[in-house]
Amino acid sequence: MADAQILPAERGKTGEPFSPDRVSASRVNAYLNCGIAFRRKYIDGERPEIVGSAALFGNVLHAALEKWSLNRKQSLVSLTAQAWLELTKTTTVEDFIGEYQNLSVSVMKAEKAAADAFEKRQGRPTKAARMTREFKTSAAAQELTRMLEEWVPKLNTGSPWRFTERDPLPSLYDESLIVAKKYARKWSHLPTSLHTEFGFNVAWHGFHLNGYIDAIDPLLDKGGEVKGYLITDYKTYRAEPAGAKDWRQGVMYDIAFRELCQSGALPFDPELPRWIVYDYVRLLKRRDYVISDADLAMFLADLEMYREAVGAGVFLPAHKNQNPDFCDFPESCCMKSRGVGTGCRGSIYEED
Repeated sequence: MADAQILPAERGKTGEPFSPDRVSASRVNAYLNCGIAFRRKYIDGERPEIVGSAALFGNVLHAALEKWSLNRKQSLVSLTAQAWLELTKTTTVEDFIGEYQNLSVSVMKAEKAAADAFEKRQGRPTKAARMTREFKTSAAAQELTRMLEEWVPKLNTGSPWRFTERDPLPSLYDESLIVAKKYARKWSHLPTSLHTEFGFNVAWHGFHLNGYIDAIDPLLDKGGEVKGYLITDYKTYRAEPAGAKDWRQGVMYDIAFRELCQSGALPFDPELPRWIVYDYVRLLKRRDYVISDADLAMFLADLEMYREAVGAGVFLPAHKNQNPDFCDFPESCCMKSRGVGTGCRGSIYEED
């Protein structure tokens, strides 16, 4: 295996047995979040029970942005609608969206009218226009209710994704189109990306670093010459996170970019300045970082502690503030079962 490789962007498909030397930012973060879920997924090889709606929403926007950043004259809204159908192919979600697309525009117009009416009536804006009486009494909302009565049972049994009351499928679909329209309006002036989503496998200090870079964008001078690189990662968080949340990912991307350039796998100058850029798609904001030597030293120590702990079989359960809804194994999450005895048949006073 070469020391630095570009791989197809097939997330989650490694085809290799578990090794504590093979690391990714998501693996290390998963271990720190919950050792029990980490062991079940990465070592025991159990498949996650179900994927959350947030993951599908993020994948849709990633897929659309990957194509759009190579030609920003395209319609990002159309690419987003297309991505929904492509990523949900052969599932009931695809069938639902195929029908809902005809109603979506009317629902969004009714939502906007309801928000305006609510603000006029209450003197303040609403954060949940679809919960207002103005929206619920609209013709579009009533048609949507009829659709959901028919489709919710099908979605719950014929879909690998979990849609909650907070993230119902119609709202997520509509939000993605609204986000796409606003995003294209704000960022269409950016230069064309040099490279879009790809996987990497890079050898570094006895570890194999694995991950996926969304885009490499050029930083241009006034003459249009490349004076640096922006290693861009799209994030679909609802709120801007604390600065350290994605630190491991940023350091790993910086290492991978440098190694791939030096090996010739990427045709870019490793001596030019580079920045890690987190693009918060929903928030229309960007944040950039420069990775320092101190970051590299801290990251190496971080990986060595991870390898030692996993090698010693230390798998601690999630802490009490962890949300079971985001567990890969929600039905048997340790946060739900902690404090409950196992193997209980009922009262010890009951006769067999």
